[in-house]
Amino acid sequence: MYEVYAYPKNSTAVTDAGKEIADINNVQDGISTPNKTTAEAQIGDIITYQVPVTAIVPDAGLKKLGITDTMSKGLTFVQAEAEASSDDVSVYTGKSVDEENKVPSTNYSVKAVTDDDGITTLEVYFTDDYLRELNNTPGTRELLFVYDAQVKKDAVLGVSGNTNDVYIIYNYTNNPND
Repeated sequence: MYEVYAYPKNSTAVTDAGKEIADINNVQDGISTPNKTTAEAQIGDIITYQVPVTAIVPDAGLKKLGITDTMSKGLTFVQAEAEASSDDVSVYTGKSVDEENKVPSTNYSVKAVTDDDGITTLEVYFTDDYLRELNNTPGTRELLFVYDAQVKKDAVLGVSGNTNDVYIIYNYTNNPND
């Protein structure tokens, strides 16, 4: 008997997506979390998140790739100007912050919207030109998205904390649905 693995044809086979707390207020030693998914912070603190993504670019190619992060009412995306821009998020190829592997900010767009309930949604998507570049060499891609969020006065105090959800949004060439 042999082990057999079967995968859907032309799947993007997203194998990993998570969200880690890299540091708080640029003081990595201040993080009190064993697995980088929870930490103690105060109102006004700036939390740096890292979202590692492992995706497979299929032979058919991708027509959409990015992340969406829906933050709780107690967190808001930190942006330099009134409108979010690609300079507010850093993206790296690989699994670590390495300036040599930094993706130029012209290769992705950033949009941050806070609704009437105070919930901020951050969207980061690669441009068509960058996707064409990725599509030239199908295979596994390791990407790391890095950005900041600030703890607001609406933050939930205590163990339940301020949760948020991050999703990989992708679409390969012959699939009608994201």
